Amino acid sequence: MIKTLTFCRETHFKVGCSYTYTGKLCNLAAALNMEISSTKFKHKRIHKETWRRPGATEGNEINHILISKNTANTVNDMRSYRGANADSDHFVVIAKIKKIMYNSIKKNKIQVKR
Repeated sequence: MIKTLTFCRETHFKVGCSYTYTGKLCNLAAALNMEISSTKFKHKRIHKETWRRPGATEGNEINHILISKNTANTVNDMRSYRGANADSDHFVVIAKIKKIMYNSIKKNKIQVKR
């Protein structure tokens, strides 16, 4: 289990996650060849918290976004927004993703004579 946590960069989960939860998430990400991308961006602590127990001052980072390792470099930023009225004690987690367009090359091009 230690190798899996090292694979998932366990130092990024210092906002308040328990290691058992983090271990399960890291094992899932490793099994599906995915990356946990919500923890690799530097933000204020308040923008990393995704859940707060009612009446508490400390928050936890328990909501993460898993993305395939092939497309993980397309994520530009990820943070939580606390002001959404979703009738929940969880905050909204939003990722900014860069869209990559590839042009398909046609081998048999038809040339139009003018």
